[in-house]
Amino acid sequence: MKVKFNLFERVAGLFVLGALGGAVAASVSVAYKKGWFSSKVPFHATFSSAEGLHVGTKVQISGLRAGSVTDVELLSDNSVRVRFVVLEKFHGKIKQNSVVQLVRPFVIGEKVMDIGVGDKDAVIAKRGSELTVVDSLDLMELISGKQLGGYLKSMSQLTENLKVLMDAFSDKKRFKALIDTLDDINHLVRNMNEMSKNVTQLSRSLNRDKKVSRLIGSLAIATDELKPHFSDIAKYGPAVAVNMAKSLEDLVLITHEMKKVLPAVAAVAPDLPRTSKRLVEAVDEAVVMMKALQRSWIIKSHAEDIRSEESKRKPASD
Repeated sequence: MKVKFNLFERVAGLFVLGALGGAVAASVSVAYKKGWFSSKVPFHATFSSAEGLHVGTKVQISGLRAGSVTDVELLSDNSVRVRFVVLEKFHGKIKQNSVVQLVRPFVIGEKVMDIGVGDKDAVIAKRGSELTVVDSLDLMELISGKQLGGYLKSMSQLTENLKVLMDAFSDKKRFKALIDTLDDINHLVRNMNEMSKNVTQLSRSLNRDKKVSRLIGSLAIATDELKPHFSDIAKYGPAVAVNMAKSLEDLVLITHEMKKVLPAVAAVAPDLPRTSKRLVEAVDEAVVMMKALQRSWIIKSHAEDIRSEESKRKPASD
C-alpha cells in the first residue's frame, strides 16, 4: 500500500529536510571554527593555586582563543599541574621563554589561561614541554575571604605600630629630639656635599699634571726594585719574628723587675734632690782643689813638661 502525500505535506517534508541539513552544516561550521577538527599541541604548566581552573578553561594567546585545559592534577607538594592543548597554527608563537598566567578578562567572570608570545628570535617550545608560570594579582582574589583575612591581620599590626609611634611622638622631648636629629642630618648632608666637592677638586688637581700616573709609575718602579729582596725577606722574616718575640719577652721581664725596684726608688726619692746638690758641691770642691794643686810649683813644672811632650807628638791623623 503506497502512502500518498499531498502538496502541503511534501512542502513541509522538504522544509524539515532543509532545516536538518542547515543545522548539520551550521554545526560543522562552528566545529571547524572552534578547531574541533584541527590538530592540537599539548603543553603543561604548574601553578601554586588552581582557583578558577577546571577542565575546559579557555586558553588564549594575545586575546585569541588558542585552546583549552584538558586535565587538572593536584601534586604531592600542594602544587597543581595543568595540562592543556593549543591549536597547531598557534604552536609557532609559543617559544621557550613564553610565560603563562591566570587572568580574568573582566572584573567578574571566569578565568582564562593567557600565554605570552615569546621573543621573535627565541626557540619554539617543544610538544609536551612545561611553560613558565607568572603569578598575577586578581581583584576578586584580593577581596576574597582567603586573602582578605591575611590583609586585615597585617592592617591590624600596622595600626598597632602606628599607635606606638604616635604615643612616642606625643612626648614633647622625643618630638624635639626628632627635630634636632633631622636638623643634624641636614648639616650632615651639607658637610657630605662639601666633602664631595673637595674630593672632586682634589681628583682634578691630581689628574691635571698626571700626578696620579707618575705616582703609580713610581710605585711600579719601587716594586720592581724590591722584587729581588722579597726572597731575603721571606728567608729571614721568620727569624726576625722570633727575635722580636724574644725581645718582647725580655721587655716583659725587665718591666717585671722594674716593678720590684720602683718601691725602693720611691722610698729614696725625697732625698735625691739633696743628694744631687751635695754631689755637685763635691765636684766643685774637687775642681777647686785640682786648680790649686796645678798652680803649686811641683805640679806646675810637671804639667809644663807634659804639655811640651804633647805638642811635639804628631797628630793621630798623620
